[in-house]
Amino acid sequence: MGKRFVDLIKYQVKCIFEAIYPHADKCICCGEDSEDVICRKCRKNIFLIDNSIKLSEFDEYVYPCCYYSYEMKKIILKFKYEADFYAGEELAHMMAQKISRLNIDDALLTYIPSSKSALRKRGFDQCEFLCRKICSEIKVKYKNLLVKSSDVKEQKALSRRERIRNLKNAFMVNEDLSGRKIILIDDVITTGATLYYAKKALEERGAQKVLLVAVAKSTI
Repeated sequence: MGKRFVDLIKYQVKCIFEAIYPHADKCICCGEDSEDVICRKCRKNIFLIDNSIKLSEFDEYVYPCCYYSYEMKKIILKFKYEADFYAGEELAHMMAQKISRLNIDDALLTYIPSSKSALRKRGFDQCEFLCRKICSEIKVKYKNLLVKSSDVKEQKALSRRERIRNLKNAFMVNEDLSGRKIILIDDVITTGATLYYAKKALEERGAQKVLLVAVAKSTI
């Protein structure tokens, strides 16, 4: 508990620091001089996805903002593992634009929660950060609805089949969602199992409609 509290304080201090001091005039992706957070050269290599993509293992559609290119991977990793909140703001802006184009009224935004071990390492939940930034840009409210089981293993160390099996019964929802429309977000989609089983948990608690949105679509 003590370390978690210290990490949260560090996170809040960093947010205040970055609000006072402007970002260095360098691209967060390639490090070259740039007036923009992402330079024009790197932005050209971010391949946006206009519509939805069907998950191969599931009869389900997802709405990623772009493909998990080399540039996007660098930006996402800087945000998640180096707490670069300028990178996080860029990702949230992309997601806000994607969500706006879906034209879903009265939807509640929620997210895939980080594991306790990930929170201890990073000191913040990256998807919660994205939710807060999205809500500051477009008219939508967010709430943490999902509880992740402590038995879930770290996905990145697993094979494609193991990832899918690992996430069955991984999520719980402790709230009645009867008739609600939900937009569920995550950072990167690989198999899509995380979003798929989280959606099932929301639907079991009565959610009328659940749209799945992510920053990027990857492959294993």
